[in-house]
Amino acid sequence: MKKEPRTPALRHKGVMRTIGVSLFALSMMTTPAWGGLVDYNTPGDLVGNFSLNHAGAGIRYSEVGVGGIGGSGSIVPSNAIDAVHTTALFNQENFDFSVVGSSVTVSQFVFRQNDAGFPFEFSFQQLGVLQNTGDRFGVDAGPDSYVSLRVMSDTVDNTGVFLQTEVRGSADVSRTQQTVAGETANLVEGNWYRMWATFENVSSTQVKITGALEDWGTTAAAFQSTVLELTAGDAESNVDLSGLSGTTVLSDGDVWAGWRGFGEGGANLFDNFSAVPEPAGFVLIALGAGAVLSRRR
Repeated sequence: MKKEPRTPALRHKGVMRTIGVSLFALSMMTTPAWGGLVDYNTPGDLVGNFSLNHAGAGIRYSEVGVGGIGGSGSIVPSNAIDAVHTTALFNQENFDFSVVGSSVTVSQFVFRQNDAGFPFEFSFQQLGVLQNTGDRFGVDAGPDSYVSLRVMSDTVDNTGVFLQTEVRGSADVSRTQQTVAGETANLVEGNWYRMWATFENVSSTQVKITGALEDWGTTAAAFQSTVLELTAGDAESNVDLSGLSGTTVLSDGDVWAGWRGFGEGGANLFDNFSAVPEPAGFVLIALGAGAVLSRRR
């Protein structure tokens, strides 16, 4: 039986069906590589998605069903001094950080309270990538290895903060910190702030760190302004890890995203965590699908 020739409309439908199947397959393949978003709206989101690394003094974060953006669930930090440096490590996925050009962007919202009564410098929020699942930010002893960006409370003004990078090798006896020149601000109690940080492998010894702290107002309904920023053109953005001891995040193809923040540093609530690697693979495949459609036409 002779087959009827396919009309342009049928050919178009066939192409679209093929692309639809391909994109569905692509979504199934790339979902694990696209990082994660945790909105803390489901009970158990914190302990179900994060390893809460501490030194045996108890977990310093707790879930609450209200208070978050739009009245949603959120995370409350302890207001007691957290000497164990509790770090929430996103354990649902690791990210390949082994090749030049690979990067991971980590972000989270934080609600501001006054840090009066705490005369020390504490992290309002710290974001980074860690080498191993048991690592923590902020320690001076042990095998913890990471690169990070943090917003720190100052010791002069209860609303004052500044921006700083912090990195550590697995055998270092202390952390290496560098304050970003000129990046200081006074935050507003009762406002939501979104912090994001991107960590990029630029060589076998160097990591580029960029990021910002953004003001999102009292409801987090819309971006208001950038209050602190570390750009690629800043000297502090290019962090040399060659002087660190032991292994670093550049020594391992698998790194993990994490965060921490302190009530003592002015953090009142946390919401909407995200960790996303550079989506180069998706872009290339999508362009390929577009090329197929163009050729068929």
